[in-house]
Amino acid sequence: MWKTLSISEWEEITVKKNTTIFYKYDYLETISTTYNLKINLMGYKSKGDYLSFISFFSKGKDIIIPEGFSYSPFYIEKGIAEQIYFGICDSLIVNLKSDFKKICFKLEVDFFDLRPFIWNNFKIEVRYTHIKNNSLAPHYSINKNLSKIDLYEFEFVAEDTSEKSVDINLNFLKALGSSPSHIHHYKQLINGWSKSGYLKAFNLYKKGELIASNLVLFDYPKKKVYTILLNNAKTNEKFSHTLLYYNQINWCYENGFTEVDLCGANIRGISIFKSFFNTDLKMYFIISYRPFTGYLKSKWKVVFNKLYLAKGYILNKLP
Repeated sequence: MWKTLSISEWEEITVKKNTTIFYKYDYLETISTTYNLKINLMGYKSKGDYLSFISFFSKGKDIIIPEGFSYSPFYIEKGIAEQIYFGICDSLIVNLKSDFKKICFKLEVDFFDLRPFIWNNFKIEVRYTHIKNNSLAPHYSINKNLSKIDLYEFEFVAEDTSEKSVDINLNFLKALGSSPSHIHHYKQLINGWSKSGYLKAFNLYKKGELIASNLVLFDYPKKKVYTILLNNAKTNEKFSHTLLYYNQINWCYENGFTEVDLCGANIRGISIFKSFFNTDLKMYFIISYRPFTGYLKSKWKVVFNKLYLAKGYILNKLP
């Protein structure tokens, strides 16, 4: 059955199960502090072992995703029987529905069996991301484009974040129309993760001037990195982002990282650009529940079934 976990229990379980960066309590704490949210920790124990555990942020009666960089830490033991899996999910859903009016999770790319949530009237949204997890060379057009610039004028550096590297990324968000409050929270979040050692910057300099920067989350135990923001290089520096991504991927492999999440593939042009690096396109899901939506959906199912039966009855009566 599900129970509330203490911080020490959570940390002990997540270390034992070798989970990702998104389960680290200090990582979660940075988010909760930034957005003034409660961290909820729950675990499902059976025969002396935790088969599942989950953490989520809440405010009042709502479970929310406060920022778009992180996956919701939701672990279910692999290889368990299907009926046990269904039981774990069903009992979690019952618990959450009894305590919260709105529920929302962003699930990691390896979480694919959503049937218990579909059967319980959750809304399922499909999202995509590009993941570089192979040593295959990029598309020939990458090298072709890089041959058009003087590579000796540029320097790629993996380093701690600086005010300038953060501002390059946040200024692009501002240009896209993000609110001052939204940008303020992101800056606070970035600074918190940087101080904890989770966030670094991949920077591209031209003649000593910073012209492009990717902010990247480092998951050292899992040997994964996650790019978290998009930014815009100076308009006269054509192919600088191509060079930045090219060096970023090479640096990761040279330093023992085996997986690079390039932060989304949900915008057509950006997705095409990332695909040139010979990535794997992966799906992930955002699942959400609102009582009224679920009520309407269940009522519509009843109406649909009645109409379907009525149609069959009428057809059987036709000569």
